[in-house]
Amino acid sequence: MTAIKEDDSARNEPPPSAAQDVAFYEDEIDLMDYFVLLWRHKYLILAGSILPTLVIGLVLFFSPRDYRLTYTYSSWKLNDKGFEMFLDGFYSGENLDRIIRNLKDEGFHEYAASIGSASGRKSLQGLILFEVWLPYMDLSRTKGMGASEMEQLRRLTSLLIKMTITARPQSDVAAIASIVRNNVENVTPLFDIERELIVEINEYRTKMAEIEENRFGLELSLKTKTNVLAQLKNIKVEVPDTNEANFALQFDIGDRSEYLPLGYHIRAAETGIVELKEEVRQKEDEYTHHEKLVALNEKLLAEIRGSKPSEYTIGQFHSFLSDLAGSSEETEVKGYLSAYIKELENRMLSRVPVTDTPKTYSLGRGTVKKSCIAFVMFLMVSVFAAFLREGVCRRHAGAV
Repeated sequence: MTAIKEDDSARNEPPPSAAQDVAFYEDEIDLMDYFVLLWRHKYLILAGSILPTLVIGLVLFFSPRDYRLTYTYSSWKLNDKGFEMFLDGFYSGENLDRIIRNLKDEGFHEYAASIGSASGRKSLQGLILFEVWLPYMDLSRTKGMGASEMEQLRRLTSLLIKMTITARPQSDVAAIASIVRNNVENVTPLFDIERELIVEINEYRTKMAEIEENRFGLELSLKTKTNVLAQLKNIKVEVPDTNEANFALQFDIGDRSEYLPLGYHIRAAETGIVELKEEVRQKEDEYTHHEKLVALNEKLLAEIRGSKPSEYTIGQFHSFLSDLAGSSEETEVKGYLSAYIKELENRMLSRVPVTDTPKTYSLGRGTVKKSCIAFVMFLMVSVFAAFLREGVCRRHAGAV
């Protein structure tokens, strides 16, 4: 009896192929339900995706444009390290405060606020950007290069440096760029000069320390040679009937010994003393010269540092050097200042752009691209809201 029931149940079960058809049909029905659900909430989806996109598109289309102006410098030669040091000086808090103060004095409060609220150098580069051409090579990727090749890469200088100012409205771009340009050409060079003066002072002090260190050895050698000369002059020939000129003493020359007349030894000792005295005098002159240059450079450094709170420029520093050179009575100091002034004039000429009135370009708002991105985002949110609403409705209907 049990066997007969099992056979009946086996006959009532659908074949495997029929079960697969039923599962496929159920999946197809579920997929169609999704399309039906989306169609049922089509107005919600359209309103939730198209209307916000239109609003964003209109806001972007009628929003103020940004404008860009670029100065190009062709004689401003900087290597990788020099360019990075320039950026550190320009983007320093002290220099940015000076730019902000100048902008506010001219009435550009909005642009000054944009610089003051920037969170870092990357944000500031959206307003004031410096670029080099050709770009510097990343030395961390130069594996396998020799020391000479690496040194040549470090010495490479830029061919062009571009300064780009981005601002709005168009009528204010040229005036804002002029303020920034004045800072770059007349103020930021003082940061480089200050660093160079510090390095030069340290170098002269190092040379003075070396002279001081070697002075004792020179004085000791001079004293020794003076004593030797005195002893040579006190030598008396005890051999009768022997001319003093024929009296010879042993004289070491390198790895061999020679017997030379006493008079030759005396003249050699006198020559050595004269040479040592001249060397001592020369070192004293060098020490005095370095001491004067240290005092002079410290005076120049004090002039720059003491004038930082005010609007001190490289032109004013040039006038200070000219007055100092004119009032100096020492020839070596005057010659040093004259050479320094010529070097400073060359630095000032290198900070002149190729053209004083570059063209101003408007920047694209990216309305189409940004609107498409917004549409996709709002469409996804609208579809999710449609499914969420359908689920809430079904739960509410089931509860009733």
